[in-house]
Amino acid sequence: MACVNVLDVQVKKNPSGILDKFCFEISLECTQPLTEDVEWKITYIGDPESQDKDQELEAIDLGPLKEVGQLKFIFECDPPDYEKIDEDNIVGLSAVMITASYKGHQFIRISYYLRNYYEKTELADCPPDKPDLPNLKRQIFSEQARVTKFSIPWDEAQADADGTAGEGDGEEEEEEGQAGKEDEDMAGDGG
Repeated sequence: MACVNVLDVQVKKNPSGILDKFCFEISLECTQPLTEDVEWKITYIGDPESQDKDQELEAIDLGPLKEVGQLKFIFECDPPDYEKIDEDNIVGLSAVMITASYKGHQFIRISYYLRNYYEKTELADCPPDKPDLPNLKRQIFSEQARVTKFSIPWDEAQADADGTAGEGDGEEEEEEGQAGKEDEDMAGDGG
C-alpha cells in the first residue's frame, strides 16, 4: 500500500505562451508518517526519440511528511531552454512529466502530451523557418494524463507494522486518463 497517494493534479495557466512557466496544483494524501522527504520533478521531453534532449525543469523536496492527511501545493517551473531542443521538435507535439520519488524510488509518474502551436493564422499557415517563440502557444492535454504507479519500499518500520514487508518489487500499474476514484480528477485543466 502506498504511503503517498496523488489525489488530483490541476494544470494551471492552460493554454499559455510557450515561454510562460509551467504550473501544476497537486493534491495528495499521506496515509502514514514518512521519515524522509518526497522528491518531485518536472521533466520536459525535448525529443521523443532521445532521452538526451530531456530537460529537468525543476526538482523540489517536500517533507518530511510527518502528519497523516491531505496536502495541496503549487509546483511551478520555468519553460525548457529551447536552445537545447532541435528546431524541428519545438513546434508540434511534445510531453511533460511529473514524477515523485521516496528514498530514490519513483512511485508515480504523471505524463501529459502537449502541443506547441502558432495561434495567429498567418503564422500557422506559413510558419517561419526558425520558430518564433514569443508567438507560440502551449496547450497541455490535461484530460489525457498518463499515470504510472510503482510499488516501492517505504519506511521499513511501516512495512513491518502493516505487513507489507515484501513491497517494493517494482510492480508497475499504468492508468490512462481518469482511472478510479482517487484519480478521477487527475487530469483536470484547472482553468
